[in-house]
Amino acid sequence: MISGSSLLAGAALLLLIGFVLGSRLREGRDLMAPPMQGTAIKPPYVRSPAPAAQSTPAQSLSPDSLSAVAAALRAGNKIEAIKLYRQATGADLKASKDAVEAMEA
Repeated sequence: MISGSSLLAGAALLLLIGFVLGSRLREGRDLMAPPMQGTAIKPPYVRSPAPAAQSTPAQSLSPDSLSAVAAALRAGNKIEAIKLYRQATGADLKASKDAVEAMEA
């Protein structure tokens, strides 16, 4: 008579074999070929990040806007400085935060 644990082990083995064979078929590889070494398959939906704009804060701000951002920083209001920078340049939040932090240093 076959015990329950050996049935469970056999079922798990069959599932594993089916998974391995199915994944190799989905990748379009020959089932009898040796496994590929050192190559990674990158899913088509993964993109690399867009390059960041390389501009200094002083280049993208008018003198009035620059003084308003600097005044907000001197007053200790970093969030207001970031808001003013975004309004003046149209930059996204991360670029604005990075620019204001660069002005802080």
